[in-house]
Parts: sequence; C-alpha cells; structure tokens
Amino acid sequence: CMGVRRALEIVLRVSHEHEGPIATHGPLIHNPQVLELLASKDILPIKELKDTPHTGCVVIRAHGVSMETKKALLQAGARVVDATCPHVIRVQTILNKYTKQGYQGIIAGDPDHPEVIGLLGHSNGRGFVVGSPADLEALDPDAPSVLVAQTTYHERMFEEIATKARSYFRDVEVFDTICGATHMRQEEVRNLAEQVECMVVVGGKNSGNTQ
Repeated sequence: CMGVRRALEIVLRVSHEHEGPIATHGPLIHNPQVLELLASKDILPIKELKDTPHTGCVVIRAHGVSMETKKALLQAGARVVDATCPHVIRVQTILNKYTKQGYQGIIAGDPDHPEVIGLLGHSNGRGFVVGSPADLEALDPDAPSVLVAQTTYHERMFEEIATKARSYFRDVEVFDTICGATHMRQEEVRNLAEQVECMVVVGGKNSGNTQ
C-alpha cells in the first residue's frame, strides 16, 4: 500500500543520507523479506526506548506512534524521521481534535495492533478500543463520542459497530477511516471467494491486512 511503500522509501533514503546508526521503531512492515533487506543494511528495529541509538536516527514506521513516544525518542537524543502513513495521520488528527473538545474517542480495531496503540496516544486520555458492537455498551451513551477505525480494520465489522454507535450514543460523529487499499483488497477477496473452492493469501502471518 501507499503508506508502507512511502515508509520503505523514506528509510532507504535516510540510509543513504545518514552516516550514524539507523533503527526503526518496531518492525517497519510485516514482511520478512523486506526486513531481511533492511537488516542487510544494518537497519534494525528497536523494541524499547532504552535501545534508541543516541547518535543515530530512528524512523517511525507507517503505523505511527503516540505523541509521548515521539517525544521520548527525541529526548533520547536520536534524530527522528516520521514515516507515519498519511491515512493514519488523518485518524490521529481526528482523535486529537475531538477528544480535546471532550469527546470520547472510540477506535474500532485490534487493541494490540501498533497503529491502535499509537492512536490511543493521540486521544488525550479519552480513547477507547472496541472490537464489536457489544463493546460499545461499556461506554457512556450520553457522552459526546467520535468513532474511527484502524485503517486496516475489517469493513463489515466496522459497519456493524457504526450502526450500533448511531443508535446507542446520543451524540456521535462517525468517520470511516479504513484506507482505500484495504477496501479494495477486502472487496477483491469477497468477490473471489464466491468463485473458487479454496483461496491462498500470501503475506506476513502477523499482518492485520493478511489476516
């Protein structure tokens, strides 16, 4: 997709421009072949902030990070290059804007996905993650709310959550933030599944897109 391709182009460009050590904040993408390519150029992911190369450069991957994490990377002394996908930045901006106004920021997605973890960090302490329509019932129906989606989330599940949100909350703004590439892949898979007896999906096993 555009966001991952952009992040890869950024990190390769940085590798030509920057003389010191280069790291990515977590694996750049869920693709073992590409990660092997980066490792051959000594571009490795860091798992914890303490591993930040103090004289080096850290590239934030397409999934994005919380505002606190970005600040901590800068405080650690690294040069930070932000390769967050523009689609993810849009979701971060929506959450930041509405939660600053007192809205509940509701994210439809996987709570353990790095994108969602980063989105929570843009919700000003008012973020919640839901994975089904029933999860909404744990939230205050009278509080003004804004609903967004992890950019690679399951479209039909988001539609069910959005339908429930519109009837459950007294005041809710709904933004379908699933990206265009995800929409096309999911639509293609649905159409193809009706024509074949078996389908093989090729991709990183721990990728939300693949799953």
